[in-house]
Amino acid sequence: EYGLQKGSFVYVNRAASDEAHKNFIQWLQHKYETTEDTRYLALKHSVELQRTFGLRASESFAIKITSKDLSKGRLCLDRNDDTKNGRPRDVPVWNKRQEEAFEAAKNFAKRQGWYSLIPPEKTKAEWQNFAYHVLDEFRREHPKYRNYTFHSERHAFAQEYYSYLAEQKLKEKRQDEVYVRLDKSMIMLSKEEEKEIRHQVSEALGHSRDEVTVVYIGRKL
Repeated sequence: EYGLQKGSFVYVNRAASDEAHKNFIQWLQHKYETTEDTRYLALKHSVELQRTFGLRASESFAIKITSKDLSKGRLCLDRNDDTKNGRPRDVPVWNKRQEEAFEAAKNFAKRQGWYSLIPPEKTKAEWQNFAYHVLDEFRREHPKYRNYTFHSERHAFAQEYYSYLAEQKLKEKRQDEVYVRLDKSMIMLSKEEEKEIRHQVSEALGHSRDEVTVVYIGRKL
């Protein structure tokens, strides 16, 4: 019932596909262009942050984006960003897409004179109602993506981050003189390495329990 990919994992992929993500983003852009309602752009930037940083929907709305930076190679979140139970966490930055999504969201909020991606005249509850209403409208118009959710973007982040960390560790091992004589296809993660990678993914998501992490990235059989 859990899954990351076929092979050594049971397969049920809960992540938003690139296609579903792209279509929702394009749909939001079109809604803005036809209505000139900047709320659709704000939601578009929130969705990009969900996918690139694994933010919960509420975090992607409330994050005090104009006061943030990535100068330390991570996005630092705390209770002011509506983190669950007020728990602070750092999300590592490892690719250009994260930097681009962050800068686009920050510049948008600055142009609007907002502190976050919620318009100042709206309460958090009002904004969440708007966001989920928009999501429902998209799914009605595009039945193909009826299973698409904001949370599925968080799953996509978890899987991408896990894959990145695993590949980096395997790359290190392939270059290690201990393994250099082995067939590269035989080089695998040890249980300890797998555990450490999963811990890193868990921390980036704001969780500490393995039973929660497996929902996002599956469990080794």
